[in-house]
Amino acid sequence: MNAQKLEALRMEGIRQIISIDDENILAKVVTAIRKVAERKELGRIPGLAYTHEERLAEIAKAEEELRLGMGIPSDELRKELASW
Repeated sequence: MNAQKLEALRMEGIRQIISIDDENILAKVVTAIRKVAERKELGRIPGLAYTHEERLAEIAKAEEELRLGMGIPSDELRKELASW
């Protein structure tokens, strides 16, 4: 997103927030914004329960397990899942 579009989006967000007359709704909006900002500060990925670094570590672990021949082929996994 370029700077001009980002600024337009910010202004739209501000206009939407300013137009809220219900104190409860406004409190929920502010809380949601704070939560997103906190997750970003902590390195959390919105919607996920782990950080980018934790995700990369899990990928590296899975790749190492694959290299070591751990796990099962996908066709075997499908057969196993079909029996559930």
